[in-house]
Amino acid sequence: MLESMLEKAVDMFRYAWVRNTRGSARWVLVSQWGVPGSDADRAVAALARLRFPLYVDGDGGVVVRAIELSRELPHDVYDCFLVALAEKGEATHLVTTDAGLRRVCERVGIRYENPIPRKVLAQFGPTGRRSS
Repeated sequence: MLESMLEKAVDMFRYAWVRNTRGSARWVLVSQWGVPGSDADRAVAALARLRFPLYVDGDGGVVVRAIELSRELPHDVYDCFLVALAEKGEATHLVTTDAGLRRVCERVGIRYENPIPRKVLAQFGPTGRRSS
């Protein structure tokens, strides 16, 4: 019975996470990046159809690894923590819109994937705001 309750709780969390992520993604696509609503809807629908991600436990070893990466590169420890989690989970790719993670991913042998087309990225400066 406890196992069934835990499974339901995990499913509810997954639903809430996917729902929140989809809403945020659509808002960024339309409001910040000027993507037409219908195109944003198609992109978000594709995201929703993806198989749910694997959860990796962020234990002390991951924290230590993140600090090591942060010192070696140098790069902020939060970004390094995300890459250390991916490394622990034996990820081959990390999909993110954070261009700063490219160098960290390269350092650990994880392929960095930015889903935003380069043509679109070129329109934005370091702050993430559209260039005038």
